[in-house]
Amino acid sequence: MIWYLDTKSVYLAFCFSALVLIFYVAANIRIFKEIQSVYLKYRKIAAVLAIAVGLSQATVNLNESFSALNNKTKADAASIKGTAAQFKPLTRRNIFRLISWNVQTFGGNIAPARERAYGQLLDHMFSRSRSSKVLALQEIANDEGRDIFAENLPGGSDRWNPSFQNTNDAQDNGFFTQHQVQVDCEQFMYAKIGEDGRWRSDPDRIRHPVRVSHMKVGNFDFTLINLHLTFAKGDANASLREFNQVLAWLTNYFTDPNSDPDVIITGDFNLNSATLHAALQQWPQFRYNFDENGQPVATPTTMVTLVSEPTSRSRGVPKNNYDHFIMTADTYLEEYVPGSAGAMNPGLLQSIEEENEVYVSDHLPISSGFFTSGKGNDDRLIQPDYSQMQASAACTPKAVFASASAAPNPSLP
Repeated sequence: MIWYLDTKSVYLAFCFSALVLIFYVAANIRIFKEIQSVYLKYRKIAAVLAIAVGLSQATVNLNESFSALNNKTKADAASIKGTAAQFKPLTRRNIFRLISWNVQTFGGNIAPARERAYGQLLDHMFSRSRSSKVLALQEIANDEGRDIFAENLPGGSDRWNPSFQNTNDAQDNGFFTQHQVQVDCEQFMYAKIGEDGRWRSDPDRIRHPVRVSHMKVGNFDFTLINLHLTFAKGDANASLREFNQVLAWLTNYFTDPNSDPDVIITGDFNLNSATLHAALQQWPQFRYNFDENGQPVATPTTMVTLVSEPTSRSRGVPKNNYDHFIMTADTYLEEYVPGSAGAMNPGLLQSIEEENEVYVSDHLPISSGFFTSGKGNDDRLIQPDYSQMQASAACTPKAVFASASAAPNPSLP
C-alpha cells in the first residue's frame, strides 16, 4: 500500500513538473516572438531612417550639383549625347532645338511595327524637350511617307507644318516645323521640273535634291539647308563632289550683301567631320583657324563643323560619323548653345527596336540648340538679320543656277 502511494505521488509529481515545463516553454516562445516582432519593427524603422538619411544626402548632393550647374558659364542646354533625358534644356534662357534624322526610306508601305517604334521614339524625343521646334528629315520616300510621319509626331498636324515636295528620287529631304516657327520661304537647291510637271533631281550636281528654307524662331532668323549626299557604295569622292556643289551655291548666295549670315547645314553627309573640315579649307570664304584658346578666328561666313561621334549604324551598332551640323561662324559665335550638338543615346533606339522586334533606322538622330533671345555668346543682342521683304526672297537662287527653280508655292507668313 505504501509502495503504491509513493509510486502514485511520484507519477503526479512528474506530470505536474511536465506541465510546468510546457507552460514555461510556451511562455518563452511567446516572449521570443514578441522580441522578434520588436526587432523586425525596429529594423524596418532603421531601414527607413537609413533611406531618409540617404535621400537627405542625395538632396544635398543634388543641390550642390545644381549650384555648380548654375555657376557654369553658358551651360543653358545639355548635349543630347548620353541619355534621352538630355534632350531637355534648361529654362533660364529661350532656346530651340533643331533635330536632324535620316529615317531610312520612310514611305507609305511602312510596316505597322516599324511605324509604332517610330512613334515611341518621337514621343521620347519630344516629351523631354518642348524646345524641339524644327525637324529636318532625310530619306522621306513619298507624300504618303510624309503624311504617316506627320501622324506620329506629338500633336500631329495640329502642331506641325510639313515642308516637303516629292520628286522622282526615293530619298527626298524635308522639314517639319512647329506652328510658332515662321517659315519665310522653302525650295529645292538643285532640282528641275520635268516635262510631266514633276520635280526631278539634278544628278549632275546632287542625286538627292537639297531642301532650303529661311526660318525665324523668336529673334533668331536663319537659312537652313537640309541635305543627303550620295553614298555611292562608300565612295567619299562622290560625296565630296556633291558637297562642293552645295558650297558653290552658298558662295553665290553670299555674294548678295543682304544675304542672311546665319546659315545652318544639316543632314546625312556620308563624310566624317575631318573630311568636311578639310574640304571647307579649300574655300577661302569658308576657311577658319583657331587662336591660342582654341576659339575660331573667323569671318561671318567661316564654316564650323559639329558632331564627331558615330551616327550611322551597322546592324544596330553606331559605326560611322556621317551626320553633322555645319554652321557659319556668325551663328556659332552668337546663337549656338555651346556643347549642345550631338547624337542621341544609341541605347534608347536599340531598346525600342528590341521591344517592337523591328529595325527602325540605320542612323541616330542628332540635335543642336540655339538661343533665340537675349545676348548671344558674343554679348551681342540676338535680333533678326532680315527684314520681312528680304526674308521672303531669302531662298531665291541666283541666275547662275537658273536650273534650280524655286518651289512653285513657297510658304509665306
